[in-house]
Parts: sequence; structure tokens; C-alpha cells
Amino acid sequence: MTTLARLLLSSLAGMLSLLMWTSVAAACSCAELSTAEHAADADVVARVIVERVNIPETGATDGQLAAYTMRPTHVWQGDVISQFKVTSDPNGAACGLEGITQGQDLVVFANKVDDGWTANLCGGTAPATKALVAELLEVVGPGVAVDADPEDRPGDWLWPLVSAGAAVLLLGGVLTIWWIRPRRGI
Repeated sequence: MTTLARLLLSSLAGMLSLLMWTSVAAACSCAELSTAEHAADADVVARVIVERVNIPETGATDGQLAAYTMRPTHVWQGDVISQFKVTSDPNGAACGLEGITQGQDLVVFANKVDDGWTANLCGGTAPATKALVAELLEVVGPGVAVDADPEDRPGDWLWPLVSAGAAVLLLGGVLTIWWIRPRRGI
């Protein structure tokens, strides 16, 4: 074998070994879609308050998803009227939602998956700005306002009130029976 052939063969082998040892890097790349297109692609479009954020530890390799518990305040599309959970890849490079914090006011575009909801960086989920909300009103329509304060829901205060009333009536009945009951001699 000539020196030139050996040189070419070793160069080729070196390049192949570099390719084999290089890890594949992936970055999220989203197509530019309008709010109307995001809404058309989503099963749920809602303005929400983020109640809880559960992001797996960094370096978890078992495919764990980040989970966001959300309380809707306005729903344009879909059937979420109470707290619901949205999952997403925890890594923004894999198009997972990033920078979501507890208490944040968002417009979420989510899709049904198995028995829950999922959203991603390319789906349109974003902070609930006046401009985005106005665009949704124009594109999707008025939607439905959902009670934003769970403390004011009747179920939260009605049952303790009914229970207290029943306890007062029961105590009153016991005291009345005790008072009216004929007294036995001492």
C-alpha cells in the first residue's frame, strides 16, 4: 500500500471515529403559527393560574415529565371547568414548556393525551397578555368565564354551614329530651 493510500485510509478512519463519538444534539425548532392556528390545533384553550409546578430533578433519565396544576379563569375551547394538570417535557431543548412558575397567569393551548393534558413550547402557551387575550376573543370568540376564586364556590362554604346547623339541631334535641324527661327521685 502506498503512503498516500495509508494517509487517506487513516484520515477516513479518524473522521468516522469522530462521528461515532459525537453525541447528537437536538434543539427545539417551532414553526411560526398564528393564534388562530394554535387554537385550531389545540383541544383546550384557556386562561389559567398556575397552582403547582412539579419539575423532575435535573439529570433524570427515566422520561419523567414536568407537571403543572392549573386553575382555569376563562375557557375559549375545551371542557376544563376546574383544576387540571398539564404535562410537558421538562427540557426546553426538547420543546418542553420553560419558565412556568406558580401563580403565573397563562394562556394554555393543550391537547388530550391518555387521561390528561399535554402542552409544548411550540403549541402557543404564553403569558396572558392583553394582546393575546384580545386576539383570542377576536379569533375564537368570547368563551366562558370560570370562577377565578375557589374560596367563593358554594360547595366550599355550604357543607360546613349545613354540618354546623345539623350539629346545633342534634344538640338541641338531646337537651330538650333531657329537660322534658320526667325526673326520677333522688
